[in-house]
Amino acid sequence: MTIFDTPAAYLGRLITIDVLVTFGVLVVVTLILKNRLAKWLKLSETQGLWVGWSICGILAFTIRLWDSNGFDPVPWFLHFNMWLSALTPGTNWFLNIALFVPSGILLTTFGKTGWKSFFGLIALSCSIELFQQYTKFGIGDPSDFTANAIGAAIGLLVGKLIHLLLPRQ
Repeated sequence: MTIFDTPAAYLGRLITIDVLVTFGVLVVVTLILKNRLAKWLKLSETQGLWVGWSICGILAFTIRLWDSNGFDPVPWFLHFNMWLSALTPGTNWFLNIALFVPSGILLTTFGKTGWKSFFGLIALSCSIELFQQYTKFGIGDPSDFTANAIGAAIGLLVGKLIHLLLPRQ
């Protein structure tokens, strides 16, 4: 058993000063662009900021600009052996699910349609994995993509439930 096998140890390695600084910078950028973000998402400024900040968290934890992992010439989505373990649970897999749940909840709670939100989050996950594949800032991985999709679906379902249970304004 290595030090990174427990969720607490894994989180300790994952939540670093670099991640917090990246998140902070992305939050500031989101604040600067809040009008455009709200208009693009067709949400109020406050709702747009909440969704934007949830996406800032996704990007801060997945795009490791300070940590290059090398390049695999076979794209992740064509890597048959990697797809075989795409549903194998582990700490990283569950954390990838958790990353996408808040965005799904927020989008659905704020009244966005489930399918558009789901495919938007899938497109975000795919873009991140491709970015990681071709820039070496992370590792493009079908397991991450699958976990992200599951997290988006869970978030959208929870958001739909919240949206149904909250009284209409």
